[in-house]
Amino acid sequence: MNRPHIIVAMPGRLADHLMGCNTFSLKGLQYLVVDEADRMLAGGFDEHLETIAKFLPKKRQNLFFSATIRPNISCSPIFPLSEHAFEWSETAAVATVDTLDQRYILCAEYDRDQVLVETLRRFREEHKTASVIIFTNTKKYCQILSMTLNQIGFSNVCLHGFMRQKERVAALAKFKSSHVKTLIATDIASRGLDIPAVELVLNHRLPKFPNEYVHRVGRTARAGRTGLAISIFRFPKDLEFLGRIEEIIKTKLTEMPIDRELLC
Repeated sequence: MNRPHIIVAMPGRLADHLMGCNTFSLKGLQYLVVDEADRMLAGGFDEHLETIAKFLPKKRQNLFFSATIRPNISCSPIFPLSEHAFEWSETAAVATVDTLDQRYILCAEYDRDQVLVETLRRFREEHKTASVIIFTNTKKYCQILSMTLNQIGFSNVCLHGFMRQKERVAALAKFKSSHVKTLIATDIASRGLDIPAVELVLNHRLPKFPNEYVHRVGRTARAGRTGLAISIFRFPKDLEFLGRIEEIIKTKLTEMPIDRELLC
């Protein structure tokens, strides 16, 4: 297509095209739409966004969309906005659905991996065909955790930013088709994926911000279904973060006891 009306792209890929292709131009651009704006403007995409901004016409309309708002949206040096440029309604509480059962486990940091394995094992004993998403924080650890669980008999695929696009698509297709029942992922899977039948979300490592917790657990209990979210908190280090989560969702999480003998 020589002159498309709409271009959908990740910042890195779009920046590469602009820098490496003389026949590709955004001079006629009228609307710049940034989805998941709070994440896009959090700093991780700054290099690519700065490159893209150099090729944009000055006369255009910027549209930012996000389920959660942080100050970085209005304070972005790349796309500066006046305080009157937009409006949003802000509430203290971020909703999680009533059909979501939210629980947590307290453990020592050195027990976290073992607690994960034991929790997954117990869940699988009763729900052998259920779809499970396990969230962790880094691409490297996502890959390591996926390999480790595969080695001890928990078949899974992983999804993270170091994977090539075709690898991500293949992994997601296996999970969505129920060919593989467990997905190990970074926050790349916390938004924008339509996987309607996830029964369990397991937070192996907590997100950086309470709002990201809401996005993660929102992968289950979708479209009126019930779902379970279990998060592993380090004691006492993560107690403050637990309180912050409960404050924004206006819901108390239920503590799950662990069998100490199994951790010996």
